[in-house]
Amino acid sequence: MKKLLIILTITTFFACDSKDDNDVNSFYLNTDIDFSVFNADGEDLLNPETPNHLDESQIKLFYVVNGVTEEFFEGNLDYPKNIRILKKGKQYVIGVGLNHSENGKSITYIQWNEKDTDTIEATFARGKTFIYPKDVWLNGKLVSEGTKRFDSPYVRLTK
Repeated sequence: MKKLLIILTITTFFACDSKDDNDVNSFYLNTDIDFSVFNADGEDLLNPETPNHLDESQIKLFYVVNGVTEEFFEGNLDYPKNIRILKKGKQYVIGVGLNHSENGKSITYIQWNEKDTDTIEATFARGKTFIYPKDVWLNGKLVSEGTKRFDSPYVRLTK
């Protein structure tokens, strides 16, 4: 029994490789930024019980790809508009999938309703096995800088 345990332990050590981060069989893709959205009175505009809340069905994303602005919609995805509103603790948060198709700075427009649109620009850290947002600007203002791998930028927005 002792020999079997030793053999299994040795096998486990040899099965581990410090180069696993470069394994092309695994890929980390995170294009999200999270927003909480409040009005001037501090009311959560993503909460469906708040008067004049932001209606998720009206929110749209537009990506600028090769200089052309296109609405994002992929019917086969769990979140076809690449947005999702979730309750985290006592507040609601909207996760937005950013345009990552461009090298350099990408542009995503989030249209909250027919009258209100914000511009999100982002640069991404890219490697053979990962893509994630590094720096994010909202309406020209840097709102998240140096995001680390496995994190998503978070912005508290007042409308």
